[in-house]
Amino acid sequence: MHSRASGLGTIPLWWVVAAVLFASCGEKGASDPGARPDETPDAAAVDAAPVTTDAGPVTALEPYPGGCTSDGECQNGACHLGICVAVPPRDLEARFACDEALVEATPDLDCWDSPAPLADGPAAVPARGVVEFFGDGSLTVGLRVRFYDYASFDPSPCVDASASARDVFEARRLVEACVDEANPNPLADTTTVACADRDDVGCYAVESLPTGRPLVVRIWGEEQTWVPTYEYGVFINPCVEEPWSASGTCPADGSSTNHCSLRQVGDEAVYYDDLTIISTQTYQTFPPTAGIGRIERGEGTIAGRQFDCAGRSVAFASVGVHRSGRKTTYFNDDPDNILPQPGLLQTNVRGTYAELSLPTGPQGIVSVAWLAGRLRTVNFRRLFVLPDSVTFVNTPGRLPVETEPPY
Repeated sequence: MHSRASGLGTIPLWWVVAAVLFASCGEKGASDPGARPDETPDAAAVDAAPVTTDAGPVTALEPYPGGCTSDGECQNGACHLGICVAVPPRDLEARFACDEALVEATPDLDCWDSPAPLADGPAAVPARGVVEFFGDGSLTVGLRVRFYDYASFDPSPCVDASASARDVFEARRLVEACVDEANPNPLADTTTVACADRDDVGCYAVESLPTGRPLVVRIWGEEQTWVPTYEYGVFINPCVEEPWSASGTCPADGSSTNHCSLRQVGDEAVYYDDLTIISTQTYQTFPPTAGIGRIERGEGTIAGRQFDCAGRSVAFASVGVHRSGRKTTYFNDDPDNILPQPGLLQTNVRGTYAELSLPTGPQGIVSVAWLAGRLRTVNFRRLFVLPDSVTFVNTPGRLPVETEPPY
C-alpha cells in the first residue's frame, strides 16, 4: 500500500529502477515512466526555490487530540499516543521483511524519536506512476487523480453530503461533488491514460508537485465501477537516493535508507508513486472474507501497509484507530491471493491491515510492535474518512515535517 506502490497489494513508492522500468513487487509488471498524458496546467503554481534544510529541534509527538489518556480507558489494549490499540503478544518481536521474505532482524523505528531531516533540493518536481487496483478490477484508464496540500485539504463539509442519496452510487457522486466544491484548488489534476508497456493499468503524470510538505492524493472514476480512494501521508523529500530500493524491498544485505524520494532519470529528478484504487466489486465482496457482511452505507474503510523508518515491511505490528470500526483485519502471506486471515492479530510479512466499516470524520491511526522489550511506534497519522470511500495510510516512518490538518 506505498511510494510507493500504495494499496493492500502494493507499496506507495514503486519507483523506476532504470529510465524506463518501474520497480514492483512479485505480481507487478513494468510500465513506461516516460508516458505523459495530456493534462491541464497545475492549479497551484509552486516556486522553484530550494526548500530549507533547517529542521529545527526534534519535538515529541503530540497524542491524538481528544483521545485516550491511560490504558484503563482501552478495553483489552493499551493507550498509545492517544489511541487505543490491541497489543501484540509480548514474546512476538517485530521483524522486517524484504521482497515478502521475513528477515530475522529488527526493524528501524528510531525515526519516531529523531526523524530524518528534510533534504536540500528543488521545491517542485514532476511526478509519474500507475494506478493499480486491489482485488478485482478493470483497466484503470480514465480515472481522475488529484493531489492536495494536506495542510489545507478539508473534506469535513462533505460528511453529510450524501444523506439524501437513493443508493451508494448517487451517494458517492454527491460526496465527490462536495469535495470538489470545498477544495477547488488542487495542487495537480490529471487523468490516467494507457501506459506504453502495460495493458492492465493506466498511467498518470503531473508536471509539478511541491516537495517538503505532506500531500493527499484523491482518485475516483465512474461510481458503479470504482470506489473513491484517498491516500494520506504522501511526502516528497527532495533528494535523490542511490542506490534506491522501493518500499517493502531491500538490497541483498537487508539495508535500506529510503529517506530520499526522487529518482534521477536523465537530467531530471522525478518522483514516482504507484497509486491504488479499489473497485466496487471488491468493496462488496471483500468484507465477507473478513467476517462481516458488508461495509455499512455512509461508513468508510482504512487500509494500508506498515513500514519501518527504512521503508521495509514490518511484520507483527498491531493497528488501532481513534474511533473503531466493525472489524480490524490482517492478512495471509500469499502475494498472489491476499486474503484476510481470521484470528490473526498482527501484520503479516507485507505489513498489511484494514479497518472496515468506520465512522466518518476526523480519524487517527497508530500501530505498535514490540522491540527489545519496549512497545514502539510503527505508524501514527491523522486523516479524514469520507462515507462510502477507502482511505490508504502507509507512509514509512515519521515525516521530517509535521503539519496540523484543518479539520
